[in-house]
Amino acid sequence: MNVRPAEPGPESIALRVDDAARAIGVSGRHLRDFIKTGELPAARLGTAVVVLRSDLIAFLEARRTASPTAGSAAQR
Repeated sequence: MNVRPAEPGPESIALRVDDAARAIGVSGRHLRDFIKTGELPAARLGTAVVVLRSDLIAFLEARRTASPTAGSAAQR
């Protein structure tokens, strides 16, 4: 019998890589690259790789800019 894992909810403290990637709007491969370079901490639990929600938030806050589209406006 196959049991599908529950969808992560807002109370989840950790997300699988693909769920974390979907939550921030990037590909799973892109997020795995950040994990491989050590820019985003992750943990292996058996065969699953998970990212703490707090680490994902800190990762995004560290990359926050005043205006993410400022570069494209200057090119117009």
